[in-house]
Amino acid sequence: MRARSEGVNPMSQISSRARLAIIAIAGLLTLAVASNVWSSSPATVSIDPGVSPRLSGAEAVSIARDRIVASAKANGKVGTVVSAQAVKGTSLATEIEGGPGLEGDAANGVYWIVRGTGAFVAGHGLGAPQTSDSGYFIIDDATGEIVGMGMP
Repeated sequence: MRARSEGVNPMSQISSRARLAIIAIAGLLTLAVASNVWSSSPATVSIDPGVSPRLSGAEAVSIARDRIVASAKANGKVGTVVSAQAVKGTSLATEIEGGPGLEGDAANGVYWIVRGTGAFVAGHGLGAPQTSDSGYFIIDDATGEIVGMGMP
């Protein structure tokens, strides 16, 4: 029968290299979990009076989140959606400084302004791109397509 030694630390049986690998894996798992939580945190959703959107707030958030999270990851950041607001096309110019002034059928349409944080990049192919840690996407409620974007 083998005698059990008292006071032996099981970690002393593991090499320094293996300990470092365990610590690195634990750190990466923590970062992966934290990134997922941050990128999927709940957004504030509002619908202006008199507006009847086709998309739900969750659908609008999901459309923008995919783009925000992908852009943030590509730029080494964590992206998240902060808010989503359904507005009439006529309200875009007042809700977004310098926003588009819509006319005709577009002015009567419903749009989602989805704001987020991460990495917003504009001006691809037009010289040096402009970047910002926050911005917004405009989603056409009728089609579910992103029809515009901007930074603060």
